[in-house]
Parts: sequence; structure tokens; C-alpha cells
Amino acid sequence: KTPTEQDAGFSPRLVADLFRGMRDSPSDVEFRITCSYVCIYLEKIFDLLDPRFDKSLVIRDTTTGIAIEGAVEAFCFDE
Repeated sequence: KTPTEQDAGFSPRLVADLFRGMRDSPSDVEFRITCSYVCIYLEKIFDLLDPRFDKSLVIRDTTTGIAIEGAVEAFCFDE
């Protein structure tokens, strides 16, 4: 069986939907997309975009949502 978009996990579907919305927006609208990719395992947070495992990451509740201080933020240019 050939995988379809419905077979994809949460993250790939989220990214595809985000970029589809950007493509469908008016051409005069500009976007700047950054992402962090972390894993919580045994009550520790690991930054999957930075291979240093001794790095401390802190979760903060902000007025705009949850922020993970110390996590790498990478610019996203394409799906």
C-alpha cells in the first residue's frame, strides 16, 4: 500500500496544513515560521535539533502560550 497524507502522523499533517494555508493566503501577506523539536522522556526535555544532551531546557507559561527556553529555533522555508 502506498502511504497517503491520511496515513501520516500528527507532525507531518500539521506542517502540510500550515504550508497549505500559507500558499492559499493573499500574496501580500508575509510569513516567518520557526520551529523547535523537543522530546520529553523520563521527565527530562531533550532538544532534538541540538545533539548536546547536557543542555538544560525550561518550560515557561507565557501570555502567548508555552515556551521552551533554551531550545533551538530553526527557520522553516518549505515542508
